[in-house]
Amino acid sequence: MRKGACVSILVLAAILMVSAVHPARGNPPSPQAEDLKLANAQLPEGKIGHQYFCVVMGSGGRRPYDFFATGLPPGITLGEGKYLHDTLVGKPTEAGMWSVVLTVADQTRPTPLKATATLTLKVVPDDAK
Repeated sequence: MRKGACVSILVLAAILMVSAVHPARGNPPSPQAEDLKLANAQLPEGKIGHQYFCVVMGSGGRRPYDFFATGLPPGITLGEGKYLHDTLVGKPTEAGMWSVVLTVADQTRPTPLKATATLTLKVVPDDAK
């Protein structure tokens, strides 16, 4: 090996060692947010003509969350407004098994993360009638 080649290898090795000790300056990588998911594993049973109330919960991602629901039984809606936007409320008017699709979206930008789950909501007749 030529004398100049040894010096070049030593200089390269020194540069690599310094960069390992002092990483490139700049913004550190942001911590990875926990995966967004719906925390509800099931929905409580409803009864025709009785008040129904269920808070839909999300976890992970970036708060605050936006919630969406489809396939709800007649008489039950996803609440509106600041304090009920995450709540299924109402008085069911029809018995049956309903496949409710719940979606939570977070505030990640430019594209919000979304998580969806399909849960069964059982509505039973009111036996007291």
